[in-house]
Amino acid sequence: MDSRERYIATVNHEKVDRFFRRNWVGWPATTKRWIKEGLPENWHQINFFNSDEEATTGINLGWVNSPFDPPFEEKVLKEDSTTRLIQDANGGIRKEFVTDQVQYSMPQWIKRPVENRKDWEKIKRRLRPDSKRRLANLRLCIDFWTSLKKASRGGRRDYPLHQNIIGAFMHMRNLFGVEKLFVTMFKDPDLIDDIMQNWLDLNKYIMGKVLEVIDVDTVAFGEDISYKHGCMISPKMYRRFLSPYYKELTAFVKSYRDVKIIYDTDGNLDQVIPLIIEWGCEALQPVEIAADNDPVAIRKQ
Repeated sequence: MDSRERYIATVNHEKVDRFFRRNWVGWPATTKRWIKEGLPENWHQINFFNSDEEATTGINLGWVNSPFDPPFEEKVLKEDSTTRLIQDANGGIRKEFVTDQVQYSMPQWIKRPVENRKDWEKIKRRLRPDSKRRLANLRLCIDFWTSLKKASRGGRRDYPLHQNIIGAFMHMRNLFGVEKLFVTMFKDPDLIDDIMQNWLDLNKYIMGKVLEVIDVDTVAFGEDISYKHGCMISPKMYRRFLSPYYKELTAFVKSYRDVKIIYDTDGNLDQVIPLIIEWGCEALQPVEIAADNDPVAIRKQ
């Protein structure tokens, strides 16, 4: 089996010759230590872990960062011997712990870009589906993949091609932060609906153009909606604010081609799985053992 056949068989729950091996990505400090312990410095170039080949389209619909166009300027606002205050690409301000041994850590969030409707209306301009730079990137990626298909033997890839999209919850968390997001869901649900409609419209507009010409294998939503002991949002609130938009976008994608719909979230999955099955999700990644997940039980479910 080639990488594409192996991947598709895996998500279809079919037999494979071996497990699909995804590229390992770890904290920079971990890689640095492993190199000291014998990992070749060019481990990625030589495919040291014998990973399967795969690719993403390059079309920016977000993943961890929201697909702002333009993104906010990333810059260091303040720095001392142990901490660094940073403005990130989402317009948020965070404090990170930094030493010679630790270059990356879980941040302390100081500020998020949206506090109210006025902030949203201002930032909304960065999420237009038809901005010049977004459409230029779209045309460039479409030209690349169509040219590659024409040049390949039989017009077929031997590796899976993914289109990543930032998940609805992850996107709103970038805007508000977790606590402010939940408060806004209660105090101003119309604002949340407006944000979700914008998320849906942007993704439908771009995905319609992508799926007309690029034979992607999966659409994956980057969400991270759970912690170690469960989902951060109740099933009731999930069904109210997230499910309808996911359901419409999934149906739209499936109307073009039978791509696999994947949901990416860390944490405990017990509450998440029934919710995402309802709107049409077909696969889940990762399965975090430290969050008390049982892969065998999940597979049966």
